[in-house]
Amino acid sequence: MSRSILRALMQLFALAAKPGSKLEKGREFLVNFLRRELGTQQVATYLAEFQRLVDQNFSSETIREELKHKSSSSVKMLRICTKINEELTYSQKCFVFIRLSEFIAAGEAPGGNEFEFLDTVAQTLLINATEQGLMRHICIQPLSIYPHEHWLRISGKVLPDVARQYVVPGLDGQFILLFLPEAGSYFLKYLGQEAFYLAGQLLNPDMVYPFPPGSVIRGTKISPLFYSDLVSKIHKEQIQPPIIFQVSNLEYKFPNGKQGLHRISFSETSGSLVGIMGSSGTGKSTLLNVLNGNMLPSAGRVSINGVDIHAVGNQTKGLVGYVSQDDTLFEDLTVFQNLWYNALLCFDKLSKAEIRNKVDRTLKEFGLDEIRDLKVGSQLTKVISGGQRKRLNIALELIREPAVLFLDEPTSGLSSRDSENIMDLLKELAIHGKLVFVVIHQPSSNIFKMFDRLILVDVGGYPIYYGNPLEAVIYFRSLVDHVKPGESECPECGNVNPEQLFDILEARVINEHGRATLQRKVLPKEWNMFYKRISNPIESGKAAPASLPQSFQKPSRLKQFFVFCSRDIRSKVSNHQYMLLNLLEAPLLAFLMAYFLKYRHEGEYQFYNNLNIPAYLFVCVLTSLFFGLTVSAEELFRERLIRRRERFLELSYGTYLSSKTLVLFVLSAIQSISFILVGHYVLEVRGLFWGDWLVLFSVSAFANMLGLNISSAFNSVITIYVLVPLLIIPQILLSGVIVKFENLNPEIVKNNGKVPLVANLMATRWAYEAIVVNRFTKNICQNHVLSHDIALSECVWRANYWFPKMEEMIDEAEKNAHSLRILQIEIRKTNALGLYDNFNENAIKLNVRTTYSAIHLWLEKIRKQANQRFLVVQREKDKMMAAVSDSMVKLYTNDQLSALVKRSDNFEKIQKKSDGTLLRTFEPVYQLPEPGYIAAGQFYAPFKRFGSYLMSTLFANVLVIWLMTFLLAAALRFNMLSRILGIAPKHLKLSIVRWKPSSSQKAT
Repeated sequence: MSRSILRALMQLFALAAKPGSKLEKGREFLVNFLRRELGTQQVATYLAEFQRLVDQNFSSETIREELKHKSSSSVKMLRICTKINEELTYSQKCFVFIRLSEFIAAGEAPGGNEFEFLDTVAQTLLINATEQGLMRHICIQPLSIYPHEHWLRISGKVLPDVARQYVVPGLDGQFILLFLPEAGSYFLKYLGQEAFYLAGQLLNPDMVYPFPPGSVIRGTKISPLFYSDLVSKIHKEQIQPPIIFQVSNLEYKFPNGKQGLHRISFSETSGSLVGIMGSSGTGKSTLLNVLNGNMLPSAGRVSINGVDIHAVGNQTKGLVGYVSQDDTLFEDLTVFQNLWYNALLCFDKLSKAEIRNKVDRTLKEFGLDEIRDLKVGSQLTKVISGGQRKRLNIALELIREPAVLFLDEPTSGLSSRDSENIMDLLKELAIHGKLVFVVIHQPSSNIFKMFDRLILVDVGGYPIYYGNPLEAVIYFRSLVDHVKPGESECPECGNVNPEQLFDILEARVINEHGRATLQRKVLPKEWNMFYKRISNPIESGKAAPASLPQSFQKPSRLKQFFVFCSRDIRSKVSNHQYMLLNLLEAPLLAFLMAYFLKYRHEGEYQFYNNLNIPAYLFVCVLTSLFFGLTVSAEELFRERLIRRRERFLELSYGTYLSSKTLVLFVLSAIQSISFILVGHYVLEVRGLFWGDWLVLFSVSAFANMLGLNISSAFNSVITIYVLVPLLIIPQILLSGVIVKFENLNPEIVKNNGKVPLVANLMATRWAYEAIVVNRFTKNICQNHVLSHDIALSECVWRANYWFPKMEEMIDEAEKNAHSLRILQIEIRKTNALGLYDNFNENAIKLNVRTTYSAIHLWLEKIRKQANQRFLVVQREKDKMMAAVSDSMVKLYTNDQLSALVKRSDNFEKIQKKSDGTLLRTFEPVYQLPEPGYIAAGQFYAPFKRFGSYLMSTLFANVLVIWLMTFLLAAALRFNMLSRILGIAPKHLKLSIVRWKPSSSQKAT
């Protein structure tokens, strides 16, 4: 007891005292009170102080002095009570009032003046009128019938006309348990002659005792009465509908076959706070995750009101809440915003005003209202304290009012005061009808006594105890034949040392030298055998209430989508550093890159003469890929714990991914626009802005989905960023820019003029081809004469390169029948063009001289037709180009880009394929692709074939990029990469196990 409380009691006792026998009874009560609270040493000191105050109040016996005394006493009482209001909490003031009522009730029955005095004190101390009546009743008239919901009578038999009672067989006398809701305190009084002990102290029948959490009443004729059992009787009828949480023969094995949890069975009901304890690595978190539905058990069943929580499509998900050991907060949102968005995802039927009221009320209940507008911050840049973060994590779950709440190490990293505050909060939740499971490692005495039930797990996942926490100490002391096995608390202070449990469990064998070995005296399996002997098996068919409590109402997928988007956008916007970097890096990098690549020919800059435009466009593609990866690579990884918590809300994962995708696409679109605006402006790249943007945005979108996949699959930021180069470098090498496709390893490249299959899997290959071909073919100077250029290129190639090659093949065909078959193929391909006179393939006869002469004549005719056609088309083109000035050509075309897409550096304009047929390598940008699928054409083709249709390279390639993007989206939705990575280590492990070195290898 604090000195301030004791001093206030002495002063009030002195004011309430009256001369005569009443004073002697009061002094006798005071002696007993002081002796119990302080011991015998200080009793005399406080008795002397009491007597001094009494003498001071009653210095005269005259009537006039008595009237003055009453007036003086009233003034003193008001002064004392005012001082008490300034120093003591409401609960402490209730304790003072109870002791004052006991003092007045000592001896003769109190009269009107005494009651008037108590009323005045209670009013001055601002004590609730109802609670004042309850306290006076338990002190002065405890045996009278008092039908109040916060009044519990405990007796050995059923009492008539008693509303709330609890029958304890063998109990002699009665206990009265009083609950004061506003104070949040319980008080106990025993009426009888038997010896009962509370916290190791003998109960005095004339005294009212505080009944804190963890209290146990012990007697010789009855079983211990635990705090949780008695308190639950007061609140039992308030818990509607009740919850029965049943665990039957539960087991769990890890994927590698190791037993993570051995068989355990128990049953709990609403209103209990259950602790799960064990040393590190014993399986506490595994048990918690199996109980809450995060992990599927290998055997057994977990049910709520008879409904299996692991069954597909069950209705229990919304009834379960989970608070992990780590924060599940949005660091860049405020305390209010974290709770607000969570509430929007829980209450579809409530209006925004009602949700806001609910959030405001929750903030006040959890003591977070004063910091509602503060940003949560990260673990490194803390804005709110650790205790406040824990309370907010719990509030996120409790705002939707789950019936069963699981918490993993809620006090880790907190101070002792913050830890007790968190546990007080959880105890309050249990009292109000929640079933709370808490994994805890090293609780203090006060926290340990708060638990209603305790589950102990030993190394290897062996359950070794289930029952009352204080009884656990006695249970293990008895098993090891400890001195004073029946003593669970310190008889002097009432504290419990939970560490003694682990000292007993992990006691080591002592060797002959007196030193502890690594061998335990009692193995976990042996403790488990003791547990099985005393545990009661849970029957799977146990009756349960007919219905489940009503769960929250989650919003529709469309509403979820808007909430997810709003939350994500606000979180990103609130992170000023993130937004500044992502919005400025694109234009800044574009400016630097364009400035460095702004080549000046003979001191003057012209877009036409800039040798670096192809390199600039390639870097544009690479930066878009890089931007898309960097903004998304951590996106899902950063919120993995939040997603685990929101899994209990049964929200749509696909909707969540869609919102993430949309926000990232918008950010990538802005980055692409700003990049092109600055880069093109510096290098004076004119026209085709939206075509360039479409390509770069498509690459960024592809990279967004690629980044989301690796963000979802890997569990380490380091791993994610180590993987980024592995993703980007192949995109660079197989883009067709750094290394030409024909110069790659022959094992992956076939000499058929097509892009290798592995390169077709690279988004950069499609993007770069689209952007350079589109800029060359669709610019203002080239667009309207593209068909003419295609025809002219065909005529030049046919007359200057194809014709001589065919002449050579005729000479070879006279010696080699295979060459004749190649001639037939080429003739057939030329006939199919429909541009020249057809040759009758049926007239070809093997080794007939007339056949070769006919082919010679046909080739000569084609050469002449090609030359004539060239002249006609050239005249038409010249007419159309008359309106295009040289200055426009300098502004809108680039010589180096033209040389790139025409492959001007390629000296071999015609080659033989691996099958001997001829391959055109002359001006691929003017060559129509051969019939086939979209990827069948040559690199830099002006069009792509889609069956029998031609599509511009820009839109065809963008279509391919988006097809790959959608495939990545599907892989993300179904966690394909995670599943592949989960399977691969198993196969790797199996191959290692199966491999056995030979005898020579062993010798080595």
